[in-house]
Amino acid sequence: MHPAKFFSEIDFVTAGLGWGNYVNTDEVKERLTNIHPSQLITSRLKIPLFRIRFSYTTPRGNHREHEKYMFTSKHDECHMEAQMNFESWVEDYNREHPHRKMSNVNILDIEYISDARLSIE
Repeated sequence: MHPAKFFSEIDFVTAGLGWGNYVNTDEVKERLTNIHPSQLITSRLKIPLFRIRFSYTTPRGNHREHEKYMFTSKHDECHMEAQMNFESWVEDYNREHPHRKMSNVNILDIEYISDARLSIE
């Protein structure tokens, strides 16, 4: 992928000093979107992909099992991060779809699948 395309497609976040993160996308994009490819050291990004299998009960009382896939960083607490992101997704889904609300949601398994690779050249 060309660096200019890559930089135009992503957001930039800088860690704050105890107050969370500071989104500084516009500042960084302004600096980087027009760079020449020779100004960037060629690299490959690895983005771990996880599968989350879960069960839930429908509003009609039916039991269902499904799976979702999630990209997240791979580290010692990646399963906990995946669980927290999944729980946030369930809350958002239930708020946006009150007529299809999932209840008794249980994570059955969180499995590392593979690394997605993105080459920036």
